[in-house]
Amino acid sequence: MSGPYRDTTHDIHAFLRSTEIFSGLDEEEIEAVARGSAVRQLEPEEHVFRRGDGAHSLYVILAGTVAILRSDESKQSEIARYVTGEVFGEINFFMEAPRSADARAEEATTLLVFPGENRSFAEFLSGHPRASARLLQRLIGVVSNRIRNTNRLISER
Repeated sequence: MSGPYRDTTHDIHAFLRSTEIFSGLDEEEIEAVARGSAVRQLEPEEHVFRRGDGAHSLYVILAGTVAILRSDESKQSEIARYVTGEVFGEINFFMEAPRSADARAEEATTLLVFPGENRSFAEFLSGHPRASARLLQRLIGVVSNRIRNTNRLISER
């Protein structure tokens, strides 16, 4: 998506259609995702979530940059960086496991949170089975690509 993100329904629909995980959905399904989502604005250095938090949503970056950080007793390390159009937080979300790292906005950032507050993914799955199947297939592709890229990086060391 080019240009700054504007918080309108049309823009959210257009943005969803342009992202890897939502691009295979039809208009009715895009509308269901948009209705079930929330937009969240973050300031630079504000945390999206912290290690140990419950994983109730996944995130699409509408604008900005998010760093994924792991901390040990002596230091904090960046393990991933996501930019506009990318999805993060999906692995713990689908595993229903606590967050395994911190996520922090590196600049003013706008996120699409799916599902939004007071909504559940189980409700979306039961209410939109075809969209859910397509969404899950796309998310498996995203995770598979990340694993493949990680394996390639490790083998190049």
